[in-house]
Amino acid sequence: MQRGRVARRQLVAVAAAPSQLDCRLQRGRLIRLHGAVHAVGHLAPIPLGAETAALLAAGSTAVLSHVSAAALWGCCPGAPAP
Repeated sequence: MQRGRVARRQLVAVAAAPSQLDCRLQRGRLIRLHGAVHAVGHLAPIPLGAETAALLAAGSTAVLSHVSAAALWGCCPGAPAP
């Protein structure tokens, strides 16, 4: 699950032409978050949406680490939410 976030490389991989992506960006159907990572349709707060976008921007080998991962898994009582 990608929580309404998608990388441009993923869209291209399913045969979306660059011109189609640009059109969706202009119409607000895709909203640029990080260089090549987009929100789909809206910017409403989504649990772990920012973390998902960061992981997509960092690439396929990226992972949550340290405090963010510990908070996600409930390992550190009192740790700030990711």
